[in-house]
Amino acid sequence: MEHYKKIEKFKDGDTSTRKVSNSCGFGDTNPELENVTSDSATQESPGLNLDDEEDRMGGSSSKKTIGVKKAKLKRKNVDQTSLVINTLEEKNKKLSEKLEKTSAQRHQHLEIQNKNYTLKKFKEENKILFRDLNSIQDPNFRAYI
Repeated sequence: MEHYKKIEKFKDGDTSTRKVSNSCGFGDTNPELENVTSDSATQESPGLNLDDEEDRMGGSSSKKTIGVKKAKLKRKNVDQTSLVINTLEEKNKKLSEKLEKTSAQRHQHLEIQNKNYTLKKFKEENKILFRDLNSIQDPNFRAYI
């Protein structure tokens, strides 16, 4: 409130110019901005009038409340969105880990099947090699071996 008391109220009709002080402490000031016309200085601005009826009755607080509600709702939506994104990222990470594990298991299973096939083939070849050819009665089968 103290800052508002330092600001002059704008009123209609006064056409004189006044010098605006550099209260913010910024170095160089623009000479065009130092002189303010009285039209703009005297015209009442509805946003800066502290004695407005709406302000006393709580009308502007509803405007502020709407803005606060919108900001809060936006923050809530952003929080929910980020939570959903984080959850999806975690689930994707778990899914990719499971897929890698399954792929490794499948690869291991295929290697075992390949070894079993090779072993079975080796056993059948040995069975034929160690067979006594004189014990084979069928001449066609004997010719094949």
